Amino acid sequence: GKRLGLRNLTEKRANQSPPPPTKWGTYLQRLTATNSYWRFVDSMSAPLTSLRFLDLANNYFEAIPEGIFDCLPNLRVLHFEANLLKQISPKIQQLLKLRMLYLQENVLQSLPPQIGCLTRLSCLDISGNRLSTLPAQLGLLKLDQLKVLRDEKG
Repeated sequence: GKRLGLRNLTEKRANQSPPPPTKWGTYLQRLTATNSYWRFVDSMSAPLTSLRFLDLANNYFEAIPEGIFDCLPNLRVLHFEANLLKQISPKIQQLLKLRMLYLQENVLQSLPPQIGCLTRLSCLDISGNRLSTLPAQLGLLKLDQLKVLRDEKG
């Protein structure tokens, strides 16, 4: 069958729209849209069941768009570093297959307890945020790699 290995949307202009997901969404496995300023994921409504890797680093997201939780049931790697994330929705628990979560260099002050539901998570990077405490549920995870260095400015 058809497979798309990489859909690179890096450094596109905000007024340019990607092709509709109906044209590529069924087969898409990897999506990189760094430095793109695109907000197409804000209106994501169709499940992208093949997507395993999503990189939305270096954008201006203040929150992870709800569509990511609702439409990406097989996501394994999520890059959201160097955005402006203030909080993580409890809906993070819907990403049950997530193995790697990169949230470094945001402005997070806390993590939801639901992060403990991500039982397949093996790598979590939350360094460079403003976290003062971590949820106890984080201790339930069998992480191979956890980066929590405190931000010196926070």
